[in-house]
Amino acid sequence: MKKQHPSPLWAESINLWLDSLKAAGYSPNTIGTRRCQMSALSRALEGDPRDVEGDDLLAHFAAKDWKPETRKGAKNACVSYFRWLKVSGRSTWLTWVMRTSPSSYAAAATGPVR
Repeated sequence: MKKQHPSPLWAESINLWLDSLKAAGYSPNTIGTRRCQMSALSRALEGDPRDVEGDDLLAHFAAKDWKPETRKGAKNACVSYFRWLKVSGRSTWLTWVMRTSPSSYAAAATGPVR
């Protein structure tokens, strides 16, 4: 798999987040997949990751014609990254995760609830 490069404003935080996944024992394949997912998101959204809002993420996910497993993996990477950004003290943001019902976000990001 070709290494995907993130947007310059996202690069340092994505690399540190990936280091945290490695330290937690994630497999090299998982880390490579997460790198690709977040690099693609960073290039799509541009700007500073601390300026991303929930609506930006919902619009990004809504515009993708992904299969359910692809959508689920991308959503999980996104949630993991932004949670890490908050917990590591690199951002005071992440209110969209705190305010938004997890079930409504999951439905929007993974498909209809059956």
